[in-house]
Amino acid sequence: MYEGRGSQTAQQALELINAGVELLARQDLDPLDPALLGQDIELVQQTAHRLQLESTRRLRRFDADGGFRAVGASSAVDWMRDHGQMSAATAVKQVKLARQLDDLGSTVAAVQAGQVGFEHALEVASATAELGVEAEGELLQAAVTSAPEEVRQAARSIRHREDPAGMDALAGEQIRRRRLRLWETGNGMTALEGELPPVSGQRLRLCLESLIGIPAKADRRSQEQRQADALEELCRRQLAGGGLPNLGGRKPQLTLVVRAETLAGVEGSEPAQLEGTGALALTTVKELLGESAIRLAVEGKGGVTLNFGRARRTHSDLQRLESSRKHPSCGVERCTRRARQCQVHHLDPWNHDGETDVARSAPLCLKHHRLVSEGWRLLAGKSGRYALEPPAERGRSA
Repeated sequence: MYEGRGSQTAQQALELINAGVELLARQDLDPLDPALLGQDIELVQQTAHRLQLESTRRLRRFDADGGFRAVGASSAVDWMRDHGQMSAATAVKQVKLARQLDDLGSTVAAVQAGQVGFEHALEVASATAELGVEAEGELLQAAVTSAPEEVRQAARSIRHREDPAGMDALAGEQIRRRRLRLWETGNGMTALEGELPPVSGQRLRLCLESLIGIPAKADRRSQEQRQADALEELCRRQLAGGGLPNLGGRKPQLTLVVRAETLAGVEGSEPAQLEGTGALALTTVKELLGESAIRLAVEGKGGVTLNFGRARRTHSDLQRLESSRKHPSCGVERCTRRARQCQVHHLDPWNHDGETDVARSAPLCLKHHRLVSEGWRLLAGKSGRYALEPPAERGRSA
């Protein structure tokens, strides 16, 4: 409900506006024809856009006079983010629009006339802040006939036309800034965060959109949930297809170790373990059992075969898993390469009668495995991991 604050004019206007909102809220919508509802929505949206424009007109003076300092904010953007209840990105765009209102008269008039929305105006202001106000006409033409994101595309086209060298430099900077970070959250989920250059981003978008398709009417998932499911399906298909390079000497697959009594639902039995993640709920295990891209090991009472002696040279999948439990990452100190990306190394060389024994093995990443092959020696430390001694130092110490 509206509280009487601000200037007297604003109080009077907002009292009338809120009275109108109350009238709309009391209206019974069930008898209305859908076509009339559509017209209502357009009228309400146009009014909302004009109100946002009036907010921006006041923001122009508020920003110029430093009104944000009265509450300890460092800038109008910070103030708008906190008091305007919006994201930092939206706050930046609205401040840019406020500072250019006098120069973007055609855009302001188009919003007031209902030809474009307030979001279009934000995009025009963001673009003209870099391109100059002379680009307003071309951008506004795109805004009248297109969605706000297409105004951004029109701005990029203008930049390419006016400053091709600058756009080449920007493309190089975007490639340099590419990043993708994955980490485990406290509740057991995997979080993703990053930025992709335009081409890479579009590749990802096309893959996800292709897998999402046209959602069925009964599909109650949010768009974010659909995209998460599509990304999972994309990875599932890649793993099942068998075309990915080997990882640590073996085909990349989910490795699941579960005891027979666990699958049978015996109370108190050990939980199933997914390599690289840990314990899994039984319902999740049962969902995974039908997948082709899964390496399943069902343990009986005997458990894992830890030592094959000289019967075989390569470590089995279960031995690899047992080794990764002992060393979650590369066995060399301070190396953070995950065990599943490593090769299991015989601490006692196979060609010198070494055995394929988990107790005498350690995962080594490609870099450190190569060093050991070139004559570096692993020295056991108190932490259970190993230091590397180069051949030259051994020669001097001898």
